[in-house]
Amino acid sequence: MAAEEALAFRERFGTVRRVELVAGHPALEVEQEIPVLEGDPRDPLSTGCTIWEGERLAKLLAEDSELRSRVVDGRRVLELGSGTGVCGLAAAALGASQVVMTDLPDRLPLLRRNVRRNNWLSTMNSCVVDVAELAWGCPT
Repeated sequence: MAAEEALAFRERFGTVRRVELVAGHPALEVEQEIPVLEGDPRDPLSTGCTIWEGERLAKLLAEDSELRSRVVDGRRVLELGSGTGVCGLAAAALGASQVVMTDLPDRLPLLRRNVRRNNWLSTMNSCVVDVAELAWGCPT
């Protein structure tokens, strides 16, 4: 990989991304980690550490008022496999009353950092945002 390609990769995945949802409101700030393309067989592409397509869903919720009123406004939202938390944070920013974001134990530190980074959600929007461990396929 060329030096400039490596830099672009690191800039994309190793930085904090600002996700603008609504004009005049604070942007979400979402930390990402550089993915490890080898390792955990449960997540070989390390999708839990980058935004990937989650930003598109977050922006769709912001733009589509009918969808937002059906799935977010004043509702309790559960996000499974939250990764960076961009979709759950968007739900909190867009009017959910409570958001619970879940992921595997090794993904929780990044998810918790992103909740702290966007702590304005609980004060500005009165949304309760929680993080919980959930390992898919485990009986407990």
